[in-house]
Amino acid sequence: PPVQAGLRFIAATQDSISGTWYEEPFETMLVLDLVLGLGLRNLVDFAQKPLAWIASLQRSDGSIIGIRYTGMAASLLHLAGNAGLWIDKRAMEGTLTFIRQDIENKSIWAAAAWSNYYPLKALLECGAFPDELAVRKAVSWFLDSQDLDGKWMQVSRVHDTAMAILAMSELLTVPLVDVSLPRTGVLNVNKENGSIKVSFHGPDSGAITPAEKMKISDQVRADLSQNQQIVVAALG
Repeated sequence: PPVQAGLRFIAATQDSISGTWYEEPFETMLVLDLVLGLGLRNLVDFAQKPLAWIASLQRSDGSIIGIRYTGMAASLLHLAGNAGLWIDKRAMEGTLTFIRQDIENKSIWAAAAWSNYYPLKALLECGAFPDELAVRKAVSWFLDSQDLDGKWMQVSRVHDTAMAILAMSELLTVPLVDVSLPRTGVLNVNKENGSIKVSFHGPDSGAITPAEKMKISDQVRADLSQNQQIVVAALG
């Protein structure tokens, strides 16, 4: 199959010593992002060496080559940690520190949307909230730099626009409030003397044994359906 053939090619072109692909950071991180996303079974053998190689490129200020690569590395290390791989946590913390510090005294990290996407993505994936200063600055820059026809044009109008949309879409998945864990409650529906009675027992109302299945007669089902239609009609 095409996918397996492609993965075999990627495995065959991996450097046996460094674990990288052509000792090129962008291509190596791109492949690792693919491999971690697929959740392959031999992740440790496949990814551990190149992850260590990427961490070895880090400078004393926490950056890896530049802001784009630093953002990519931060996201990648976070993804690897979630996949159960050993990662250099100091390297990961260093990348996030650099990303935050690099924007402290300016409005944005780089001049192009396709570069700014990566550090913003890294911050959001690693737990930053929309009200954090670095995130607010980045979002403001993306909003202010969009042209009237909808595009972003700093280097390449297609590339910049695509990455800007990806950056903005990251915000759609970031929770604005803490969401509590779901709890179990029981909904009781009974028909007595021609009336349907509905009661709800919350998770703190005492000992509850929820039924695995609830059987509803055809008549009750029809009455419930009619009541739902009345409610919907009343709501307009």
